[in-house]
Amino acid sequence: MLIITNASAQNNFIKTISATYGIVGNYGIQCKDNGYLAVATLTDSAYSDTNQNTVYTSDIYVIKLNNIGDSLWSHRYGGLQNENALQVAEANDSSIYILGTDSLNNGLLIKLKPNGNLIWTKTYANIYLQQLIIKQNTVLLLGETNSNTSSTININILNCDTSGVVTIQKTYGINSNNDYFISADTSINNGLLMLGRNNSITTMYKLNSQLDTLWTKSYFNSNYRPVKIINSDDNSAVLMFSYGTFPVQNMQPRAIKISLTNGSIVWQQNYFDNLNFDIVSDMLKYNNDEMVVGGTINQNLIGDSNQMYVMIIDKNGNQLSMSKRSMFDASYLSIVSMKITADNGMLLTGTKNNSLIISKTDNSFVPVAINQNISKNKSIIPYPIPAKEHLTINLSNEEIPSQIIIYDINGRQIINTILNNNTNNINIINLETGIYIYEIKTKENISKGKIIKL
Repeated sequence: MLIITNASAQNNFIKTISATYGIVGNYGIQCKDNGYLAVATLTDSAYSDTNQNTVYTSDIYVIKLNNIGDSLWSHRYGGLQNENALQVAEANDSSIYILGTDSLNNGLLIKLKPNGNLIWTKTYANIYLQQLIIKQNTVLLLGETNSNTSSTININILNCDTSGVVTIQKTYGINSNNDYFISADTSINNGLLMLGRNNSITTMYKLNSQLDTLWTKSYFNSNYRPVKIINSDDNSAVLMFSYGTFPVQNMQPRAIKISLTNGSIVWQQNYFDNLNFDIVSDMLKYNNDEMVVGGTINQNLIGDSNQMYVMIIDKNGNQLSMSKRSMFDASYLSIVSMKITADNGMLLTGTKNNSLIISKTDNSFVPVAINQNISKNKSIIPYPIPAKEHLTINLSNEEIPSQIIIYDINGRQIINTILNNNTNNINIINLETGIYIYEIKTKENISKGKIIKL
């Protein structure tokens, strides 16, 4: 039995979907029609086997929402065994691809019409698929050898046509050790960047358009748990890790930037140097200069987590801003998928107390460094930037009075004052050198951006 509840305000919403034995949220996207798709693994049936043990069965669940979070349709796919959802993607023709696994951990690919009607289902034996990338008229399926059917594990890539037929299949491995797939991103000239793990060592592959290996590189030890790779569009890539000692006592986000010429490290940055258990869930590219990193926090090292962080880093790995929020009144929260929406908000998909959670936030949830000049009409920009002693803000008569709030990179409010004149000077001489975030509110608009204090 499914139970669906909504909480919404304008185009922001929180949708919770519960099932008899639980439903685990896996992935969400915004569609071309400004609606949303999410996939989850749904468990709502159980039976007793010959030994009177309770056996639970799961199916792949997909739901389509409109732009305000109302349910348009939903479907479930599966048989008498366990099927698990992993990812959903929308093609240029608005057809829908769902990636998953069957009860034997073989890869599943499901293609739907835009209205959710089934077109076909394909099974890829002996391969545990984990990521789906749509490239023009091809579908890339990435994963690793199924450990249920082979003692040696290698990274696998399947290049399929739009009917799901495999046209190219490649395997990758550094040596005789097991090689596990982590993440991939497209690169220039239709190439591919791939992140893996060779036993406990992080591995990086650069591939050409035919999926041939151009070079490989190894990094770090088992304390670095690779999460995501993103192409930076400047002949480099950023790799994001959750870093922690074993046995795990605390975790931290860590990032490195590597040159795509030879894999050498350009820089390495650490974040949140504290004793929290800070897990990286996802990393997104916002533009050529900034990336969004998100995850969950357990401040007590033990027990459950109900707080999420969103951090902005620039192309040099510097933390520009960070926001922490307690989310959804949950005793357990796992956000596994983040997407920036067309209005600079966020779509968050994950699990709350064994229920699927789909949340669309406005741009106030995303740290303001990502929302530079988001006002609908004229943006108000203080000057000079960088500044040493004061900022000047010019207002028209219609914009008086206005309000300026300045935050540090940790989201703490430093300055909050009313602007009552056409020309306003804000004293910042006592601020420490660094990057700050400003927010200027008029009667109709909000302008946001960064300032640099010299």
